[in-house]
Amino acid sequence: GMSMRAEQKTDVKNSVGRMAFVILSVLIQAGCRISKDVPPYIIMNGNPAEYHGINAAVLQHKHQVTERVLRHIVNAYRLVYQGNFSVQDALQKIEDQVPMSDEIHNIINFIKNSKGIVK
Repeated sequence: GMSMRAEQKTDVKNSVGRMAFVILSVLIQAGCRISKDVPPYIIMNGNPAEYHGINAAVLQHKHQVTERVLRHIVNAYRLVYQGNFSVQDALQKIEDQVPMSDEIHNIINFIKNSKGIVK
């Protein structure tokens, strides 16, 4: 009866919480100090935290992102993190060079609205 249903509810809550925690801990590995915004889809590592590539596993499984879009995301972040550009210039280059998708759109908007991203 009732008690059974209540138990199932807490079970679902717990597993959702656990999943969120796992995803977070993958993105922000132990010991990273982060004082700026971490853009979407990336992995941070080290102390101070540095860009460590994109989280392809989460993107492919959770967001069903295609290989092509993954490459676009990599290219976008390469401009931000590996190019010697200001953030503004990097954004301009992303808009000019990287084919638009929801994910690229999210990245551009996130960086535009951020007070400062981890670099």
